[in-house]
Amino acid sequence: VPASWPGAGGRSPAPPPAPLPGAPAGGAGSLQELLAGAGTAQWERHLAGPWYRLAPAEAGAAPDRGLQLILFEPERRRITLFEGDVQESYLWDDSHRPPAPRIGIRVRNELVPSIERTIDVEVVTGAEIRMAMQGGDHHFDGAYRKLDAAARARLARSGAVRPGPAELDLAGRYHAADGQAIDFEPPRFTWQSGDQRVSGVYALYSLERLVIVFKVTSPAGVTRELRTYTVDYRQRRRGERLLRSLVLHPARLEISGVADAGAAALHFERLEFAEEAAAEDQGAAADALVVISPAADER
Repeated sequence: VPASWPGAGGRSPAPPPAPLPGAPAGGAGSLQELLAGAGTAQWERHLAGPWYRLAPAEAGAAPDRGLQLILFEPERRRITLFEGDVQESYLWDDSHRPPAPRIGIRVRNELVPSIERTIDVEVVTGAEIRMAMQGGDHHFDGAYRKLDAAARARLARSGAVRPGPAELDLAGRYHAADGQAIDFEPPRFTWQSGDQRVSGVYALYSLERLVIVFKVTSPAGVTRELRTYTVDYRQRRRGERLLRSLVLHPARLEISGVADAGAAALHFERLEFAEEAAAEDQGAAADALVVISPAADER
């Protein structure tokens, strides 16, 4: 999650916003019960679901498609943050209750387990929290409000992003006609372009299209760049040859889905022979064709 999020590094309190229609009232009784509880289970139940970040200048505004979200899923032990074309998914390792009226959560990045963070959540009202996330040289905090039923329905109607993992084995080296090459070693990649070489981790998502996100990282695991593409994948077997074609269309991930970035597509190919191809799919017939395109369903 980029440290450039609004409010990163600061914890100045924001005035409580006016309740949104349908938002949890957070009455004194229920809030007092939550704060008085000794364990973490009641706090986790309270956090479950989506929360949107409050902009200081628009504290009373209703959420829209450009909002920043955090999704707590205690049953799946996962916490996901969304902002524009940035999505960070963390595994929820454990929770603890410090002496102060808050909950502490320890998480690790789902793609890079060596990246660990701590999340500190303080309940302001029944419908508002203040959250701080830190780890290493990373820190940001801010106020969040629970998405009410009406807002969730509106986002659902607009096609809010609900990404899921996609199954596509890209292991190996893919070459482009202009000399670029990508080495896939799941979940890592190395991208060579002229004299420039970058590496990091990648993830495939199934939205209304197949999407791949390359996260370029430093040796210390700090995110330097995100590259997002929709994927058009084809493979054709002819005798002892297996040709894999990978077309990457520059794109943007938004709360409402995936959008075309309007830049030229990148074309890569990988050619395999005989035993190497047979190891990939021993049961494939000669001249078999497999196509996975942005408009196709997952196969």
